[in-house]
Amino acid sequence: MSPSHQWYGVVPGWLPFYALIAVALVLFARRVSVLVRLMLKGKADMRWDRVPARLARVIVFVVGQARLIGGDFWPGLMHATIFWGFIILTLGTLEFFGKGVTESFSLPFLSDTPAYLVLEDLFSVAVIAAVGYAAFRRLVTKPRRLTLSPEGLVILLLIFGLMVTDLSADACRILLAPAPTDPWQFAGRALASIFAGLPRGAVQGL
Repeated sequence: MSPSHQWYGVVPGWLPFYALIAVALVLFARRVSVLVRLMLKGKADMRWDRVPARLARVIVFVVGQARLIGGDFWPGLMHATIFWGFIILTLGTLEFFGKGVTESFSLPFLSDTPAYLVLEDLFSVAVIAAVGYAAFRRLVTKPRRLTLSPEGLVILLLIFGLMVTDLSADACRILLAPAPTDPWQFAGRALASIFAGLPRGAVQGL
């Protein structure tokens, strides 16, 4: 049973679950409203010409992160890895939240698809490595063109925590509710082998 479907004393698990979602949506809406107001201040421009060329540039420079990688390769690859990782893992996050609403929720071609499960674990590990490299640059090499700020380190820490949380959730699920697709989650299984010595209650608490 997922945490949102349990009771914590007199507090139902769904209450903090939906409360946090509501807060997140409010903050998201506030940020979007700021960005929309900024966009509306701009000069109107024709953006619907050369659609194939524009789409190609989106694929190359936005999805492919070609400009970053083509510049300073290793820092560019680090940023691109984090970006690609979030694209892959956001799909899993949507399913994760959906299961908080109803345990039968699933998105097509995700949790039961070996290709996605391999990509999910691969990018979780890759993003952790990229965050480590980013922290190394900020704390050790300190390139002159890099703006050093506490906020940057906090963001890296949050990204690291998100990846570890995702892998830990997979590991605990593997221990508590094994599935036929578990062999494809190589990172989750590796972490599950570490958690295997913990009492069942401790694994459920994680």
